Formats: sequence, structure tokens, C-alpha cells
Amino acid sequence: ASQGAVWGANASILEIDLTSPGLVGVASALAPGVLRLGGSEAGANVTYVGFPGVDRPCPAGYYYCITRSRWDAILAFAAKTGVRLMLDLNLIGPGGADDWPAALAQIEALVGYTAKQQASLRPWAFELGNENQDILAPAEAAARGAAVAAVLAKHWPLKGERPLLVGPSVHLEPDWIIDFVHALPTAPLP
Repeated sequence: ASQGAVWGANASILEIDLTSPGLVGVASALAPGVLRLGGSEAGANVTYVGFPGVDRPCPAGYYYCITRSRWDAILAFAAKTGVRLMLDLNLIGPGGADDWPAALAQIEALVGYTAKQQASLRPWAFELGNENQDILAPAEAAARGAAVAAVLAKHWPLKGERPLLVGPSVHLEPDWIIDFVHALPTAPLP
């Protein structure tokens, strides 16, 4: 697999050896710390493939794919080590395309699949994108966040069992985040 612009060879959750005794040992020692999967390229580039409902394979030569088998390995790693897993979701669209309906379909497939796993494999949280403030207006990000909250509520109807929804992660842009908060639905999210 060719590496991404920032996520270098064997430094990415997409390819690091999750069975490495050293990595398992370090992560276990840091538990119950939060393992945030995301960063510069996650909020617009990562695509989720091979999940029921969106079972297309990763496009040929495309690096930023979380496959169902890799997601299973990530969930198992978090459960084994005791770290709290937080996945940064792509709020733009598969492969960096601005295609929110396709992104939401992938998120729905990933979340629906994950909700059917045993409770010990449940992520601690999902994050609403990363550094998407240059791509999304605050009101659009808030609407997409509300849609993700609804997906989580659908698949985890009991709030106490549902992973947290946090974010969005943005650079220091207080006006953007204030506008985002004001654009959130006035009714509590599910």
C-alpha cells in the first residue's frame, strides 16, 4: 500500500502491527487512556469499506481505507489493551470527495456493524471530523453532526450504552466553533 502524505509507513493505524508485543504493552500501560484514531487526513480522506450496506472494496491504489477486517482488529486491540477508542469520522465524503450522502451511508454502515459487536468491543467515542473548518461552514458541520448523532442513537438506543460523540476538532478558530455551537439543533441531540 502506498503511504499517505502525513501518515507514514507503519505509523498509521491502517497498517501498524496491532499484535506487536511492544505496542500491546505500551498501550496497556497507558490504559485507560484514549486512543484517538484520526488527525490531519481523517476528517476528509478516510473511507470505510466492506461493511454491510456499503460493501464495496477499497478503490485500487487508495490508501485511506478502513476495511471491516482492519476495524475488527482495531476494536480487538482496544479491548485487549483497555484503551478507550475514539474514531475521527470523515464528514466530507469518501476519498476526499464532497459527497455527504455517501459519507453518511458509510458512517451508518460502520456504526451499524459496530453496534452489533459485543459490548467489550464498543468504541468509547466518535469524533466529528478533523480540521474541516476550511471545507465546511459551521452550520453545515452542525447539521452533519446532528445526522451522526441520530445514527448513533438509532444503533444504540440506550444513551448509557452509546459511544460519546465529540468534536469537531478544529484549529484555534473561536468564531467558527461558536457559530457551530449556535447552529446545533435547539432540541437536545438524541
